[in-house]
Amino acid sequence: MNNPYTTLFGKVPMQIIPRAQQTALVTNTFAASSPSQQVYAITGVRGSGKTVFMTDVCQTLAQDRRWIVEELSVEQDLLQGLVAKLNSRKALARLISEAEIDLSFFGVGVRVKGTQPIVDLTVALERMLRVLEREHKRLLISIDEAVNNAHMRAFASTFQILVRKDLPVFLLMAGLYENIESLQNEKTLTFLYRAPKIRPEPLGIRSIAANYSQTFGIDRTRLSPRTASSPPTRIPMPSVRFFFVRGPAGVSVQFK
Repeated sequence: MNNPYTTLFGKVPMQIIPRAQQTALVTNTFAASSPSQQVYAITGVRGSGKTVFMTDVCQTLAQDRRWIVEELSVEQDLLQGLVAKLNSRKALARLISEAEIDLSFFGVGVRVKGTQPIVDLTVALERMLRVLEREHKRLLISIDEAVNNAHMRAFASTFQILVRKDLPVFLLMAGLYENIESLQNEKTLTFLYRAPKIRPEPLGIRSIAANYSQTFGIDRTRLSPRTASSPPTRIPMPSVRFFFVRGPAGVSVQFK
């Protein structure tokens, strides 16, 4: 049997064991009528679950039709990429056209007759977000593996402007401790110091047991927590074996 809980870095597994409290904290804050925060930074060491946690939050909000969720790559021009992605959505492209927002300068959309093309990406995003605001929609941007490079600095600076203008834009970025710290230490981006940091907590053995019970159809009474000094609990199954191992970073699951 294939392992549905992949251990590859950055790959979202077929099965996710949720961190319900932390996910609810972010989604409830962003979805509030008057959000107290519009950005969260997810930090931690490699393999701590940053990408999976961010994906869980994005998927949760994407189920709400009031939200538009876009993922950007830090190795590309984030601002131009965001403009292109938003305009690629048919419903939004129609609204942008009706608002006579000419994005042809950026190679996006069509020329709007009688309107000067917008030549500044910040202005373009502001006008697009005003359209979303009128439609009572919100935009969530997710950036994985955030680093301190030119694309990220330009994006963060523009994001700060958009937030100051009270536009419905939200940011969820994930990165290693040192990369997030380097970015927030930029003189023009110190607003990131005030951004709450989320550190994915180690999964509890009870959450693991409940998820394994549901996934493999196992009687939960056969899965019980153990102390660190006790031997691994092996649970034989017709086609798969797995056991829990408690280590310094928390509880892990090994397949045999």
